[in-house]
Amino acid sequence: MTFTIDYNARKNRIEVITNGITEENANDYNEQFAEIMELVKPGFTGITDVRTSKSVLSPEVAALLAPTGEMVTVAGVAGWVYIANAPV
Repeated sequence: MTFTIDYNARKNRIEVITNGITEENANDYNEQFAEIMELVKPGFTGITDVRTSKSVLSPEVAALLAPTGEMVTVAGVAGWVYIANAPV
């Protein structure tokens, strides 16, 4: 597993668990993320658990994932939390 993206409809929350997103799988992440975004209602929240990730995103991967930030903004995100074992 490199990532899972789920939508908790009861809590109107996107839940992501990842142990690493790379240039090779960033497009898959974006596609799955876009599908999940069709389910959310305005005011949704998100949580990303990166505790099992061995490193932070490279600048190249961060650039590839940038569209997800725009997606959540347009959809009306209320907040997003990251869970990590160390400061990012």
